[in-house]
Amino acid sequence: MNWSEIDASADIWKGLLKDVFPKQTIRQKKQFAFFDLSDCSKRSDEAIRGAFTLMEEFARYTKVLLSLNKNEAQLVYRALYKNSEKDLKELGIKIFEKLEPEILLLLSSSQAIAINHKDIFSQNSFFIKNPRISTGAGDNFNAGFAVAQLLELDPDSSLLFANSVAAIYVKTGTSPQLPDIIEFLEKLQKN
Repeated sequence: MNWSEIDASADIWKGLLKDVFPKQTIRQKKQFAFFDLSDCSKRSDEAIRGAFTLMEEFARYTKVLLSLNKNEAQLVYRALYKNSEKDLKELGIKIFEKLEPEILLLLSSSQAIAINHKDIFSQNSFFIKNPRISTGAGDNFNAGFAVAQLLELDPDSSLLFANSVAAIYVKTGTSPQLPDIIEFLEKLQKN
């Protein structure tokens, strides 16, 4: 998490690849590495491409999930392709083709997209009329998606779970617990 805000992040990742992952004797089906570059606008295109080279090494040991908000996706696209693209889905398709993570997540304030080797899943984000907070919504979305993956939900259900977590956070200003998410989803189903 927060790759762009930690100066030594590449060294930390290299240390994990050298000293931790090769020594794992048991690999679990649910295991994955979740990457969120954070606001990478301060990093060079070369540094961004270097981060993806390291992610490819992580893929030798575990499934790689990569999450990018719309701004980050545009920066990554520029670093990979040397030009720009505005449509979030098209950005995602091209980024996925180049990087081939297990799942690529793309999120904006209005939609979330998950791309894997089989399909593209897209859902509108839940509109919160009177938001209490918006900073941190992406982090809560990512946490929700990671939990859903650990629960072995499919990508479409994982998007629903993650969107619910983010919506509850934006509405209340507090990261939700499982009963909060269940209540939120039950209310949606009734409406």
